[in-house]
Amino acid sequence: MKLFDKMILALFSIIILLISIILCFYTLDLIELGLITDSLEVLRNNRIVSVIVLAISILLSIKGLFFKSSTVVKEKNSDGILLKNDNGKLVISKETIENIVNGVAKGFNGTQNVSTKLSVVNNNISVLVNLQVVGEVSIAELSINLQNKIKEAVKRVTNLELNEVNIRVKSISDVQSKPAIPSEITNLETQDEKQQEK
Repeated sequence: MKLFDKMILALFSIIILLISIILCFYTLDLIELGLITDSLEVLRNNRIVSVIVLAISILLSIKGLFFKSSTVVKEKNSDGILLKNDNGKLVISKETIENIVNGVAKGFNGTQNVSTKLSVVNNNISVLVNLQVVGEVSIAELSINLQNKIKEAVKRVTNLELNEVNIRVKSISDVQSKPAIPSEITNLETQDEKQQEK
């Protein structure tokens, strides 16, 4: 259940509670009918505020009754994450999500030796990415960009929200050395130099 739906449910629960208390007190003769009619008269005198509040209540009621949020439910499963909806169930394995994360992380410039671990606790999905940084790269900038790209990729492919993407930099390696020039090319260059000297 989404936060907005929870707020609607809480609001209407409070309204029903207040109405029930007032009717209970009226039934037990603890308050008089005149007090209730005086309260309603105050609402009638402040028509603009009353109409706005009542219109919002009507819209929220219609939304709560007819426009339900996605009923996808995440549950922890030993094999992965279980999603339930109106049509049935779907299990997305942890390896699937880890492969998505690995693919994104390995595709980044400046990363190598990437490994990923997924954990699910109380429907909160978090990922720990261990990696090695190559060359002179800003680790802070790299991690922020990597975290955003991983969240986007997992959301796009699985429709799951990652609560946390934690990056652990194991080490920094030197800039990779330039590839050695094949001996044939160096031989040609030395021959060209000798011909120019003549």
